[in-house]
Amino acid sequence: MPRDPQLAQIHMARKALKMDRETYIDAMQQHLNTTKTSTAQLSFAQRHAMVTYLKRKGWRPAKRQKTRFDPKNWRVDVIKKITALWLDLHQRGAVRDPSDHAMRTWCAHHVRADRLEWAIYPELAKCVEGLKSWKARIIRQTQDRTRR
Repeated sequence: MPRDPQLAQIHMARKALKMDRETYIDAMQQHLNTTKTSTAQLSFAQRHAMVTYLKRKGWRPAKRQKTRFDPKNWRVDVIKKITALWLDLHQRGAVRDPSDHAMRTWCAHHVRADRLEWAIYPELAKCVEGLKSWKARIIRQTQDRTRR
């Protein structure tokens, strides 16, 4: 059963306002004119009223962190992925030289641009997929060796 987001808001507000349980229950009972001792027992309208009350007391909900795709820096994210795959292959023994220069030289076979930062998405995606399939082959080979 999904939790009500208002419950979470009420508990975050209570914590932010540094209200202990007894103070919170007293405030809830006085403000809502109820005998209930648990937030979970409140109706939707009562929860909404309690959130409004806590906002009047000074609580402000925290703004959500944006984790959206950044259209300006998409290449940076893809290049980071390529670098992570390259270093993982080095740790597995498939790549001798873990340097950035070696990685860019390998990627130059898949990218028509002089630098990775200038490549278009399909070319960078080819690099990522090539490294992922290389990693999968290495994993299969090590699994086959351990079975023997």
